[in-house]
Amino acid sequence: MKQEEEDEAHEFLGNFINVIDPSDINKNGRDKKKKTKKEKKKEKREHLKEKRKKKRPEEKKRKKEKKREALLKILNNLNEEEKIAFLKERKLSEIKKKEEKKQFLIKSYNEGYKICFNCSFQNLMEEKEISSLAKQIFLSYHYMLKKKVPVQFHFTHMNDNDDISSTLKKYSFDKWMVHIHKDDYWNIFNKDKIVVLSPDASEELEEIKKDEVYIISALVDRSVSKVLKMKKRKE
Repeated sequence: MKQEEEDEAHEFLGNFINVIDPSDINKNGRDKKKKTKKEKKKEKREHLKEKRKKKRPEEKKRKKEKKREALLKILNNLNEEEKIAFLKERKLSEIKKKEEKKQFLIKSYNEGYKICFNCSFQNLMEEKEISSLAKQIFLSYHYMLKKKVPVQFHFTHMNDNDDISSTLKKYSFDKWMVHIHKDDYWNIFNKDKIVVLSPDASEELEEIKKDEVYIISALVDRSVSKVLKMKKRKE
């Protein structure tokens, strides 16, 4: 069971590349072909169009109505006694799922693999970049819940009303089971157990350990060089 958890945690960290938006990573000029202004504008328009489409309230209503219709379809094929039994079983199933989720979150909060977001770069980001970062963090938390990987989330150099935490509130951040620290990570964790993750690292992460803390820079900024991040790691 322990080996299975370690494999899942390793896969979780490995899949961070699927969470982070590739457009937020500084490619240092490695693009094969630069896009023209016209192509960039068209791509931006399509992106905004798709974004607005997904956020339309009508879409949410349709999904809700679809679920309702599916439920009614099932109920229409049942007699009164069967309907009562079905709805009772459905309610019990929902309660069970909520309890399982609660217990999983408690276990993750207390015993999970430690991942720490270093939020000390807030002053280097604009509003748009912080919004992108908040979404990436939300997707990380959602990925943990979806894959049932016990991860203990930590946020250092964070206050209740700073830009990152305020932006995360639209994702119900105040309801997450995470550890929030005002101090920096090097003053909180054992320095011998700190592992800083970076796309610029010269070594690959091959093993995940429960007693180690994996640091991720909470930073989205194409203009920030890897020299700055390396300096932070040395500190």
